[in-house]
Amino acid sequence: MSSLVHRLVIFGLLACVIWVVAVAACIEVRNAAAGFYLPRHGEDVGKWRISPGGSPRDSLRRLVGVLGPVQYIVASFLLILGLVYSRLGNTPGARQIAVASALVGLLALGLALYRGYLSSLDYQSASAPGPNQATPVNAPTASRFQAERPSRRVPEQRRSA
Repeated sequence: MSSLVHRLVIFGLLACVIWVVAVAACIEVRNAAAGFYLPRHGEDVGKWRISPGGSPRDSLRRLVGVLGPVQYIVASFLLILGLVYSRLGNTPGARQIAVASALVGLLALGLALYRGYLSSLDYQSASAPGPNQATPVNAPTASRFQAERPSRRVPEQRRSA
């Protein structure tokens, strides 16, 4: 690889490190202001309640909702690229930056998983209710949709012997 490519990789690693650290610090500061709302516990599963006044918890939810999923992706990318480049770096300094970047990615990913950025937003309930969630009373069921859909069966043709 050329010198320019090595410099671009190092610059990309450092930019990702700055972004990941800034997002993690911002989430932690807002989590402290919200009374350490994350990680959510078993009895507190479900949708976040939004208050009309704009509480610190609402600010935390907006931040986690926008940057939380991206944090998973960037931290994973940082971890993988740091590990790969720690073996491919052409100078000891570049390899040290790559290892440090991989460690930051690992810590940020661990923090995101521990705090439960995605699970706190209840993304998994979009497809089906979880074990602690009830289906709304007036929610349409699958049998109702099947009854409204016309049948697509093709009539069988009898074979003549």
